[in-house]
Amino acid sequence: MNKNRILFIGEKRSQQAIDNNWHWYMGVSTAKVLFDSLRQIGIDPEKQDYMNLWSDEGVLQRLPYKYNEFYGNIVAMGQKVQKQLDKQGIKYIGIIHPAVRGKYRKRELYVEHLKERLQ
Repeated sequence: MNKNRILFIGEKRSQQAIDNNWHWYMGVSTAKVLFDSLRQIGIDPEKQDYMNLWSDEGVLQRLPYKYNEFYGNIVAMGQKVQKQLDKQGIKYIGIIHPAVRGKYRKRELYVEHLKERLQ
């Protein structure tokens, strides 16, 4: 696998994503916020990997096998994911989830947050 890739890990698919059969790689809904923000800081979202901790089969079981040996970085989106990765001893870069509310809802603040955390 390519060590330059980033593995982004979210929580689970939203009900809207399930109803519409949306997946991260499609770049819609929450993924659109993330993808647009990544592009603004010079990261190609189509060259990265995405999974959800609690809705993608087998993710929790595979994580202890040191995903960071296969990826340059693991990015944990949101506090729940970060706590789970801490429990498993997985190294990661923590970011605010792209479905954020509050001040980071402003796109320019979210882009700045990603820039600080990922570059």
